[in-house]
Amino acid sequence: MRRLYLIIRAIPKTIYFNFKYLPFKKAIKLPIIVSHRVWLMKSRGNVNINSNVIKPAMIKLGFGEVGIFDSMRSRSVWNVSGTVNFSGTATLGHGIKVSVEDEGKLNIGNNLIVTAESSIICRREISLGDNVMISWQAQIMDSDLHPIINSENIVINKDEPIDIGDNSWIGSRVILLKGVKLPKGTIVAAGSTLNKGALKSIKEKENSLIGGEPIRILKENVTFKV
Repeated sequence: MRRLYLIIRAIPKTIYFNFKYLPFKKAIKLPIIVSHRVWLMKSRGNVNINSNVIKPAMIKLGFGEVGIFDSMRSRSVWNVSGTVNFSGTATLGHGIKVSVEDEGKLNIGNNLIVTAESSIICRREISLGDNVMISWQAQIMDSDLHPIINSENIVINKDEPIDIGDNSWIGSRVILLKGVKLPKGTIVAAGSTLNKGALKSIKEKENSLIGGEPIRILKENVTFKV
């Protein structure tokens, strides 16, 4: 009964969102379902679904349950004026915040799962591979948001792209900062903070578990199950 209630409440925003962003032939199938708890703060830019198969509710925005959060009072935020590219199915859980600025590009692979209360902040480019799972309260940002200027009036902290390889798992409360590139099959331990400089020092391979302070390789040749 509750599931039916949530679907009914989602109808107005779902219709608006699909016909706002998608060509009619795709929009009529309502491939993106938008919870009534999503604040459409800014709905500009472009949303593309680059998949040969378009079906209803293949992309969910603001849905899902995580036992330690009150989803009834959790609000998601969609603040987009750039480009968001989907490659297939995706679940962006309750309380997620997505911010893509004018020149930003967010590329989402097939079968993305973001559980709850996570933030994605994109000014340049963030790419999430296929079968990526992002746990609760993670933060991914490709910008420092405020420029730092040296004595010669040169900005020294320019935005840098982030690339997360296929089949990766980002643990709870992980922070990924600009310039981070993770190989396929990376597992990032909960509470870790990753930046470009830290990753250069560990020479990570595919299918590694990384974490700690400072960041180091904890295990190699590992995988995970959803």
